Amino acid sequence: MTTQVPPGPENAVAPHEYPQFVSGYAQYPPPPPPEYRPQPAPTYPAVSYPQEGASGYPVPVPYPQPGTQPPPAAYPTAPPWATAPPAAGPAAPPEQPLPQYGGLLVPYPDEMAHASRAQAPAVWPVAVFTLLFSLLGAASAKRRADQARRTRNSSAPYWIAFLVSAVAGGFIWFVLGAVAIGPVITEVRENQRLEAVQRNVVGDGQLKNARIAVTAAQCRAVTDRDAEGMRDYLCRLTLADGKTASLTLTADEDGQWHSGPGR
Repeated sequence: MTTQVPPGPENAVAPHEYPQFVSGYAQYPPPPPPEYRPQPAPTYPAVSYPQEGASGYPVPVPYPQPGTQPPPAAYPTAPPWATAPPAAGPAAPPEQPLPQYGGLLVPYPDEMAHASRAQAPAVWPVAVFTLLFSLLGAASAKRRADQARRTRNSSAPYWIAFLVSAVAGGFIWFVLGAVAIGPVITEVRENQRLEAVQRNVVGDGQLKNARIAVTAAQCRAVTDRDAEGMRDYLCRLTLADGKTASLTLTADEDGQWHSGPGR
């Protein structure tokens, strides 16, 4: 426990005990004592070896003297991603991309780079639409190709499907027209021509001029139509008295006829 000294002239401190108070102020902190003040760096004597100058003996390296070492380099303050200024001399080689490590354990890991993209629209509707409506399938191909492009998918499959389907559809329609539709149309037209021949046999007056009264005629084709459009028919005539007779004639595509075969 410290004892507090009461103030008063009798307890005053002599000036020679604290000379720092003589000038009117005290130095804080007080200067260190002489034994703790920094001393100049010592110098080491040069080292000599008795074998100096001998053949094959390496030249000794003197000890480094204090104060001759270069100052330490300043701590870098630039961030690691900052670009260093180009140094004088030959250009540095371009930086190579860092190899990628890890990944999925699949046979083809490069195919997983776009695994997160959305699924592309189906291709088969383009083929069906083109087969049914021919060149109008281009509208379906364009719409689906635009959707695939927005989801980072390729638009080529849709146009390929359109072209292939257009060629296949043209061939299919050609075969159908040559095999099925053409004969049907030809048969319908021949039936119309046959009816025209039967009407002309009864009503054009050629048999009436020959004094043959005919009330009806049933004809059938006996030959194919030639290059000139003529065809032979065999007609069964119903006469006015109820009897029947046969007539062989040749008629053109408009139903104009004359008796007798044309060939």
